[in-house]
Amino acid sequence: TAKTIRELLEEYINIYGINTWALSTYESRRALIDNYINPIIGDMPLEQATPGLTECASAGELSGAVGFPVSDLSVLPFEATEVSYLSLWGELAQIQYLGAEEQAVFRKSAGTGDNSGDYNRYETAKEISVRGNTVTLKGNGGYCLAVWSDGTYAYSLSLSFELPAEQWSELVAAVR
Repeated sequence: TAKTIRELLEEYINIYGINTWALSTYESRRALIDNYINPIIGDMPLEQATPGLTECASAGELSGAVGFPVSDLSVLPFEATEVSYLSLWGELAQIQYLGAEEQAVFRKSAGTGDNSGDYNRYETAKEISVRGNTVTLKGNGGYCLAVWSDGTYAYSLSLSFELPAEQWSELVAAVR
């Protein structure tokens, strides 16, 4: 197995590139790697190239990784069969809930800006008030994204499906 970025890229090209790229694509990508990537970071060990993502075992462990309290969501519009906890750069907490065919992603970070990472354009946006906070809902008919702040922390909750605004009020009110 690869131990450096150079070795990883070589494995990638030998497994994927040779079998799927046209010859001209292969040659141009090989040249980019050889001339621009490998001279700068090719000898970097893979463990140093991680993008600051840390998997955690629980909301409590995630709280320790990001330095602020993070709790599991107590209300979801589906039954979660799998939950994963992720610290992004020690600054943003993410909890992903998976159901049979549904997904929810909850994020919390210090500050007040949009932390959703969702840059889609939506047909509909609506502001609602929940526990004294202004919550922006976005979607294409119903709503699949909620973004808000309590003045200290920023929050977002995205769903893989849309819900009416009334159901979002209940979801957001349950976030602690």
